[in-house]
Amino acid sequence: MSTPSVTVDPGRPLPLTVDELTPEWFTAALQRDHPGVVVTAAKTTRIIWGTATKVFLTLTYADASAAAGLPAAVCVKGGFDEPVRAFGLGIAYEHEAGFFRDLAPALSLPLPRVLYAGVEDERQGIVIFEDLNSRGVTFGDPLVPWTADDAATGLEVLASLHGQTWGTPAGRYGWLELGATTARGPIELLLTPEQFGPLTAREAVPALHGALADPAAMLAGYRQLWAHDDAEETAVAHGDAHVGQTYVDADGTPAFLDWQGACATHWAHDVPYFVATALDVETRRASERDLVTHYTRALSAAGGPELSPDLAWEEYRRHTLHGFVWAITPELMQPIEIVGALSTRLVTAIEDHDPLDLLR
Repeated sequence: MSTPSVTVDPGRPLPLTVDELTPEWFTAALQRDHPGVVVTAAKTTRIIWGTATKVFLTLTYADASAAAGLPAAVCVKGGFDEPVRAFGLGIAYEHEAGFFRDLAPALSLPLPRVLYAGVEDERQGIVIFEDLNSRGVTFGDPLVPWTADDAATGLEVLASLHGQTWGTPAGRYGWLELGATTARGPIELLLTPEQFGPLTAREAVPALHGALADPAAMLAGYRQLWAHDDAEETAVAHGDAHVGQTYVDADGTPAFLDWQGACATHWAHDVPYFVATALDVETRRASERDLVTHYTRALSAAGGPELSPDLAWEEYRRHTLHGFVWAITPELMQPIEIVGALSTRLVTAIEDHDPLDLLR
């Protein structure tokens, strides 16, 4: 399914705080696609703080007929936390809103319904979603691993995204950049010795050995991976496709949330990262080669190329490096119990596949 077309009012500054999500702002935003709609009340029911803030609200409409089809329960997502925005993440909010404004309407993918998407260049991006809780979906829990069969179904969704957008160049849309730039800047910052030492010394993070304990070696490896990816043919990638970014609809269809990292990059940026976060270590080790083959077949069926199995496996191994970011993810961005669970799975995958050796 695809999300409906949305528009943006470039002349209206986007809210930067939760307090600015007023009935007047909702009225102006929703009138872009629903003329005549007036919001008289916007009651906040819950806030989830994180890399992006999710604000759940109940809206009251002045005229039921004008608001026909619009949900009362909505989720507004954007950069409403100033300390987090200080990490330079305004571009991430821009990317997510840009994805839902410009690209999602043309894709055949399971996606939440979007009522509005607004962008301010590199400063803010806001999306008004339906509240998926009202649909009875099940959200991916990083503390609860998936089965290999469930992971295969998730890979089909990623293959569909990559296949439908294969060959899409950076710059096709103003926000669509080459490589996962929303992650690269923070990774460079977090790999400085001042940040790396305290972050990797946390009890929840697995013990690191060899090059994994050397921030300079890890930064060199990341830069080699980014250069490799930037020289290859690109598709649109989710960019941060870990299991905590998923939900499963009532009919069993999996889908991905949080498109802040959407970018034009190598297909393998998404695949091992998703597999290693979705599966426990032993299930991953037992099934990942078959899962890569399953992905390549789904990619071809979705309009992408037929990848050589051996080369696809090598790229899968090389791109396990991306997951190291979880070992240096601060609690400002993710709860420590999730950092611990995912960094353990991902660091183990890196140790199993030695991507740094493939990048030399």
